[in-house]
Amino acid sequence: MDFVRILWVLAVVTALALCVVWQGSETRRTGRRLEELTWDIEALKAEQQKGQERIDRLKSPQRIVPHALKLGLRPTKTPAEKMPEFVPLRMQDLPTGNLAPGTLARGPDE
Repeated sequence: MDFVRILWVLAVVTALALCVVWQGSETRRTGRRLEELTWDIEALKAEQQKGQERIDRLKSPQRIVPHALKLGLRPTKTPAEKMPEFVPLRMQDLPTGNLAPGTLARGPDE
């Protein structure tokens, strides 16, 4: 009976040791995978940044205007140039002092 008990205890201890070794190897494998994914993320971010810079260069007026002129296209006016009555509001144009409620809601003609 003692021999069977000793074998049983050895089997349990061996199984526990194998579980600990397996879990350690899985932890290391997961750590390596996380490190690889981190490198992949950094590489993809760098590639995305390069792509965005290329898109910005391709969209720039300095590149587009010469090609448009070669094709016989002429530049158009911006919306602000099309509407001469459009005047951007500046901070110094704002009224100062105490205003009655609703004063800013009315236009100059009212």
